[in-house]
Amino acid sequence: MPWRRVRVAPLYVASAYSVRLDGVLGADTLSSFDIDIDLAGRHLVLYQKQTCAGAAPAWTGSYSRISAGRSLGDHLCFPVQLEGRSIVAFIDTGAQFSVISKRAAAALAITDPVLARDPAMTVLGAAAEQLDGRVHRFSQLAIGAEVIRDPEIGVTDLRLSDADLVLGVDFLQSRRVWMSYGSQQIFLSRRS
Repeated sequence: MPWRRVRVAPLYVASAYSVRLDGVLGADTLSSFDIDIDLAGRHLVLYQKQTCAGAAPAWTGSYSRISAGRSLGDHLCFPVQLEGRSIVAFIDTGAQFSVISKRAAAALAITDPVLARDPAMTVLGAAAEQLDGRVHRFSQLAIGAEVIRDPEIGVTDLRLSDADLVLGVDFLQSRRVWMSYGSQQIFLSRRS
């Protein structure tokens, strides 16, 4: 791994994982690799970056290929369709729940009166910041070739400059994901 400065601070990760975490690898480190993430299989493998457009995951089976862009925060951002409208998303293995910004939800006609009928939620970030919001059931989320019906997504006051939707562990736990920073592509495979 390339040398990076390491921030030492208390780590607060909600019960997304069954074991206590000793640390996290951020996008600043992970962006130096292609990453195979299989939470259900309990492994994460870092590979040398593939830089060609024909890059592919090191596993067999069917998958969706999604073109991505690289944000200033080193996230692989990619388009998804929520309620038939295109928004930008990225994957965060440290996020327990998938969440969308209130601003993006409002653009989809999910207003405060609509949210007032939804269950309350609190998202706890890795630096112990708390974001209050609501869990809203959308009708459809399309990511690559996969269509998710009736997804429940947290709506909170996210202030991200590179995306409006963060796909968290709730999304990852039933999928295998290959994040190719070198070719700027995401590969998704649904676990059976």
